[in-house]
Amino acid sequence: MSSSNYRNQLLRKFQMNGLNVRQDALNIFESEFKHGQPPYESIDDFITVLIDKMLTQMTCEDYIINSEMAQKAIEILRDSRQTQQPNQQNQNQIVIRNTIDLEQSLESNFKFHYQQLVKQLKKLSVFESGQFRLMTIDELNTYESNIEIKCIVFAMIRHDPSRIMQFLLEDPTGKIPFQLSSQIVWREWATFQHGIYLIEGLYEGRKDSFQITSIGLPPLPIQSNSIDNVANHVDDDDRMLILLADIHLDQPTTMEALKFLFNGYNSLQQVPDIFILIGNFSSTPVDNFDFKDNMKKLVKLISTFKKLSQHSKFIFVPGPNDPSSVSTDSLVKHQFTPDHFPTTTTRLKDFHLPSNPFYVRFDDRKLCIFSNRIVSKFAKNVINSHEQLHTTKLSKNDPTIMNDFLKSIGRLIITNAHITAGLCRNYSNSLSLFSQAPDLLILADTESPYVECRPFEQSSSPHLTTSRSFSKNNFQFIVYYPKANQLEESQISI
Repeated sequence: MSSSNYRNQLLRKFQMNGLNVRQDALNIFESEFKHGQPPYESIDDFITVLIDKMLTQMTCEDYIINSEMAQKAIEILRDSRQTQQPNQQNQNQIVIRNTIDLEQSLESNFKFHYQQLVKQLKKLSVFESGQFRLMTIDELNTYESNIEIKCIVFAMIRHDPSRIMQFLLEDPTGKIPFQLSSQIVWREWATFQHGIYLIEGLYEGRKDSFQITSIGLPPLPIQSNSIDNVANHVDDDDRMLILLADIHLDQPTTMEALKFLFNGYNSLQQVPDIFILIGNFSSTPVDNFDFKDNMKKLVKLISTFKKLSQHSKFIFVPGPNDPSSVSTDSLVKHQFTPDHFPTTTTRLKDFHLPSNPFYVRFDDRKLCIFSNRIVSKFAKNVINSHEQLHTTKLSKNDPTIMNDFLKSIGRLIITNAHITAGLCRNYSNSLSLFSQAPDLLILADTESPYVECRPFEQSSSPHLTTSRSFSKNNFQFIVYYPKANQLEESQISI
């Protein structure tokens, strides 16, 4: 269904209930319907529940719905869905959700995302009890006394474009400058600009001086189905997901390794449920003609293994250098079109073409997969690190430094509930992790030779893993068992 058809249906439903919806509010409702998790059964189901929440839990005095009211309505709707008992959906069902689609613009609403984070933050016992209180930037800007006050703010850190080597703290109420100093206690191994952090310090109004004492992230969210609550071993009946990244189909050795891998899994009594194949799909950028030719060879190879082609789901994900349907942002890739995969529909029974990043629900586990040049992009945005991190140190391939660096990235993404936290200021609504809070976050860096295939142990769920290039790094790949929530590093030897 086209975007205009969705909007027309939404408008008609609201009008039937005496509500007039502005365009910016309509965009918010449409995005939630198309990308909310778990998926809505139908547009009628979505509208019925949404309008019920609006009329019973909100004040709609003039019956005109603006963007602020729309955001509030979506917040109420999401809360009600999260508090419902796990439902009626088949837990064995595999559900794949794009972060973006062909018709969606990458809308950003920092204010709405920030408000959602603050809502979660205030549930922490130290804030809920009143022991500590968050202050807004506006409260600091309007404080004029020469008496210093202790304060805690929750704000995004970013460079001040008007001053060299100086920074701003920003929340929806305003901005305030600050300078780095040796007195600051950095609670994270690495801290990045464009991340939202808890910042403690002393503020003096007349001097407009904010002396920061510490900067860190909130605690990681704990999920009810975390790995700590399940058996930490793989049963014979556990299902299986295979993930390969950076698969250079123009190299004969890669095709040989794929044939060896598919032959091994095809011989199993219970074949893997999912194969996630992430680009880049060639060693150098290619045009559409060569790309289609490579993919035709891949699909033909898979089809020779009858059990896999008939019983496994194949997910083909564009890498940073692959052609895709649309190119709008350096951090995301739109999904392939069926035209990129000649003969696929006739050779494979079950395949999917998602965006990059994308979400998968598998055996009631929620996964988020993001493949990009992660190391180099985050390294440019480091403000402070325990090792005074810079590109030269990363290139030395010190496993301890790289592991700590990647853990810091994972903590930021998960606590900020946004895939591009720490990368850019544009907190696009479609890349929010609120309605898709993952059990597992997979970061595949297809460019860096310093990232290993490895899971990272953390004190609480969600969990993080990284992946290396299949073609460049001796055919390494990842195996995931959803029931045990366990990862294995695997490798093909040919």
